[in-house]
Amino acid sequence: MADVIYGRIPVLNAIKGVRKPKEVYLFKDSPDKRIQYSCVENHVKFSFLDKGALDRMAKTTKHQGAVAEVDDFGYADFAAELEKAKAKGNGLVLMLDGLDDPVNLGSAIRAAGAFAVDFVVLRKEREVGVTPIVVKVSTGATEIVPICQVTNLSQALSELKKAGFWSVAAAGQGETYYDELDYSYPTVVIIGNEGFGITSKLIKEADFVAKIPMPGQVQSLNASVAAAVFLAAATESRRKRENHSK
Repeated sequence: MADVIYGRIPVLNAIKGVRKPKEVYLFKDSPDKRIQYSCVENHVKFSFLDKGALDRMAKTTKHQGAVAEVDDFGYADFAAELEKAKAKGNGLVLMLDGLDDPVNLGSAIRAAGAFAVDFVVLRKEREVGVTPIVVKVSTGATEIVPICQVTNLSQALSELKKAGFWSVAAAGQGETYYDELDYSYPTVVIIGNEGFGITSKLIKEADFVAKIPMPGQVQSLNASVAAAVFLAAATESRRKRENHSK
């Protein structure tokens, strides 16, 4: 079986990622030179099509003149990714609880790619999963950051904690602010559905529950923005600790 991804940056990342395209298709009237060079460098076949053909392949007009045929998305093995992160000694994991909007999920995965998250954990049910829209919105971060699907997030969190990870749940009821925590240790950041939040079981099992100060009249952020805020805090905390130790 084959899948289709689209967009200039997602296609570029796919060429260099795990799911190397079977073939890349470019708008014949103005093909993207960066993608052509990347295809040549990475031994990926490419060809040129008219806009109508690209529209039909991508099932959208928002493909930016770049479409790629890839293998179906393969989720990473949770146990294997945990071992890699554990061996690293300072892992950072993003756990997403119940994100059902592909744009929100794609944006959260994009943040994971930007802040060097080791892997993302999703639950198999009641979560949107990786679709072509998610790939596009993530700007191809789905091709770079390992994404694991698990049946039980609570069990996955337990395994992470046994491996030495601290966990912080992003929730408005937290008594601590997100930037008051020390993220320099192996950390799991838990983000919930923007409507329902994190399930109560995960909230209880988290080592910390932290909130983002919001002095404005709007008192909520979407899940992907919250993920970016917490991951940026983790990155800054680690950067400061590293600079201090020099």
